[in-house]
Amino acid sequence: LLTALREVRQPCHGRGPVDPVIASDAIRRAIGRLFQWSEAVGLEPPKLNFVLTNGDILFAQRAGMELHLAARPGMLRISSEPTDAQPWTAIPEGHLLVADAQQVHRIVSPPDHFRVSWPAPLQPPPLRPNVKILLD
Repeated sequence: LLTALREVRQPCHGRGPVDPVIASDAIRRAIGRLFQWSEAVGLEPPKLNFVLTNGDILFAQRAGMELHLAARPGMLRISSEPTDAQPWTAIPEGHLLVADAQQVHRIVSPPDHFRVSWPAPLQPPPLRPNVKILLD
């Protein structure tokens, strides 16, 4: 991811202004390469959730595991599962969320070659009652 940011001249050391559009496009392409490589060598797709931030802007990727967002006045919370009974929003599978402390700025669609697979005995968890899907 850091190499992808460096290639598009975005700071990858945690300091300096980041262009959310340029950076999110670079992150999306880098994640797409990981899925392409796993497909090319016949491996299961990676489970790849992460949050990347420089303290001002945040990128949250959902790929294979649950990832949720809760908006509260003046803050956003990202968590692998809801931590309270308040309303939460599920980040859609494969999507990258771009936000700052005040608001979500961009939802980036899944990268090329994105796919999810679950081993036969496992299934994705059901949606919780206090969670809605972000793009619904």
